[in-house]
Amino acid sequence: MSGLRPIVLGITTLLIAGLIGTALYHTVSGDPKEPLTLASSAPICSKDPENPQRVVLPEGSTVMDFTLPSYGGKPVTLSKELAKRPVLLELFASWCPHCQHSAPALEALYKEHKNDLTILSINAGDTPDKPSTTKQFKKDYKIAYTILEKPTEALMNGYCLQGFPSFFLINQQGKVVWRFAGTLKAENLENLKKALDGLQ
Repeated sequence: MSGLRPIVLGITTLLIAGLIGTALYHTVSGDPKEPLTLASSAPICSKDPENPQRVVLPEGSTVMDFTLPSYGGKPVTLSKELAKRPVLLELFASWCPHCQHSAPALEALYKEHKNDLTILSINAGDTPDKPSTTKQFKKDYKIAYTILEKPTEALMNGYCLQGFPSFFLINQQGKVVWRFAGTLKAENLENLKKALDGLQ
């Protein structure tokens, strides 16, 4: 029996080491099996390292959940979409030139990644006292991805919105893994696709 003791201890040590290693791997890599957990209060905005005049929602932040009506009235809830696949969230205004220039690139991205990425674009530029501009925007730019309407001030504050368009790639654990403000151009799209590849 005493001869078995070193073997049993060795096996036990290996098992414990394996469990610790697995836990560390999941913590560092953001294992997709980790549960989805969204923030219960507004995240903390911080200075943009590339532009100290702006504040941003930093990468790694846990986002807030929301439910908004899509164009046409069907409600969309962020957490339900994240349960299916990662989400690229855009906050835009139909009158914003940078948003207009980004729309074709966003539509092309939607067609390329419709099976592994949900695009939710929030029309945050409409004022409550005026008619929605979503219908015309969808028509002008032949948009098939989902546009949401009527965001609250709390939602825009929760994403540290300071300008249009603002983009957030959110993984299935509810964390921002890539963010960008401005026109989507080739370089930015390449960075976005690399971040998206990292989620596969």
